[in-house]
Amino acid sequence: MANGQFHVADVVGNVRQGQQFAVNLDQQQALRERQAQLAPLQLQSAQLGVQQQQQQVSQAEQRSALERNIQTALELKSVPDNQKSAVMTRKISEGEAAGRDMSQSKQALELINAGRFEELAQGGDQLIEIGERFNILKPKGGSQSAEGKSFENLIANFSAADKTKARRVKAGLDPRMVGSAIQTITEQGIETDIANVEKVITEAKEIGKLTAQHKLKPVVDAAVIAAVGQAKAEVAKLGEERSSVKTLAIYNNSMSNLTKALDNTITGPFIGLTPALTDNAQIADGAIAMMLPLMKDVFRGAGEGTFTEGDQKILTDMIPTRSDSAEARKSKIMFIDELIRARLTTAPVAEAQPSGLSEAEQAELQQLRAEFGGQ
Repeated sequence: MANGQFHVADVVGNVRQGQQFAVNLDQQQALRERQAQLAPLQLQSAQLGVQQQQQQVSQAEQRSALERNIQTALELKSVPDNQKSAVMTRKISEGEAAGRDMSQSKQALELINAGRFEELAQGGDQLIEIGERFNILKPKGGSQSAEGKSFENLIANFSAADKTKARRVKAGLDPRMVGSAIQTITEQGIETDIANVEKVITEAKEIGKLTAQHKLKPVVDAAVIAAVGQAKAEVAKLGEERSSVKTLAIYNNSMSNLTKALDNTITGPFIGLTPALTDNAQIADGAIAMMLPLMKDVFRGAGEGTFTEGDQKILTDMIPTRSDSAEARKSKIMFIDELIRARLTTAPVAEAQPSGLSEAEQAELQQLRAEFGGQ
């Protein structure tokens, strides 16, 4: 009682306040539970963003390495042979100071010191060709490369600002966008443009794949079919006679075909830095990949049984690759040749013994042995 008056407690108001307080507590608890449920998704989103950024950094580093190698090739091409060693030595010192792996550059320096300038020039020319193909270098004569023209066609309907942005991203000056592609496309209202671009890209990829298969398949198939077919034809003529002399002749013919396929390509330390982009490089990779099963097929067909695991491992390790120089490839083929001859014969095969081949075929085999140091 105050001032002689009684105050009645607002029971209804207190109840309402209590109910509102309970509702607030429930809402806060639900919010905390929702945040706990979203925490793993937020972590996954953050991890995905980090992975995408790492991929962008890796792609930029690979492009920078390719650009450095192309610039080195251009600089070596522009100076006389007697100055190439100094240029490469300087490049190696700069790279090692920056903490980069310069092992391939050191192999190129060995070529220079050995006076093998032709091999060096072949590798450099192919790097320059790759630079022009991927729009890293401006093609000779000022004309745009096929990829450059394709890119300009793709962005033809973009706004001026979008074209500038696309070119900066392609040049590696700006990072590629990270996030939801669908959200970005929707926000910018370019659904139709993106659909058209995707259609062009898909068609171009399919045409490029079919064109490459059309060009390469006959060449690779011809080399393999000729080698395997000739070997099997010779085995059929042997009938019941399965002498090591005739088996050796079959091997010589097969090795001749595959060696010719390899000799028509460019190899060396520069090429090991690049993927198999050119027709010749892909032909070489195809021939190398089929060398081991071809030799195994010859042995089985000639009644010599199959390779042991040890034999197969030795042959696999010794098969030449595109990273090998001409001399290294020659040494590997000689080693394989000696190993196969030891596998087929217990004593040196006399030249006077009949081989089952024509005079022209014998002359070809003799030339092959002379080229690779065979007896």
